[in-house]
Amino acid sequence: MGSTAAGKFAKSYFGSLLKQVIQAFQESPNSLEIIYAIRFCFEACNENTLLAGVQLKILEPAGEVTCRRCGLEFSVQQLYEICDCGSASLAIWGSTQHQGNGA
Repeated sequence: MGSTAAGKFAKSYFGSLLKQVIQAFQESPNSLEIIYAIRFCFEACNENTLLAGVQLKILEPAGEVTCRRCGLEFSVQQLYEICDCGSASLAIWGSTQHQGNGA
């Protein structure tokens, strides 16, 4: 398969996988698995192409949660965090957005 054919295949394959990822995100928007799937698809589709070695940068904003035990609202940087009161029962209600371009 020539590089042009390989590139077209990778683009088509990535497009198909991206549609599946978008559908999964719509069904479960708080899932970190979506981010892992996008990274996997990007790497798999770029292998042996001119884009091999290119890094995908995904900004992951902090999540906003409320502790179900004490009601404290705070930001979390990772999936599993514990409130100051010791509870791990947190309700996710939003996310903050990065400001600027990260440069």
